[in-house]
Amino acid sequence: MKAIGEFVLLKKVGTLKKSKIITGGKKEDSFEFTTEIIGMGDCAKEKAETVGLKFGDEPVLSEFAAIQATEIVEELSDKIIAELIVHISDIVGVK
Repeated sequence: MKAIGEFVLLKKVGTLKKSKIITGGKKEDSFEFTTEIIGMGDCAKEKAETVGLKFGDEPVLSEFAAIQATEIVEELSDKIIAELIVHISDIVGVK
């Protein structure tokens, strides 16, 4: 995928986190997610420069962020990689 205009392309990677706690005889496994900026439309690049966003940053999204597009790039039993497109105004910070 490619972001255009005021949109930003994010890569979200979920890695299976094995639980060491057994509840009721069953292990509770979960995914741990990381997100990074991997692409920006031309207008988003201009806005990103003014606020200090750059490629590789881990964005913090607004609780009201609207995901405009999603694509699963890779799906394994212990890992999932997806690409998401959001509007630059939905990014409220970086980690």
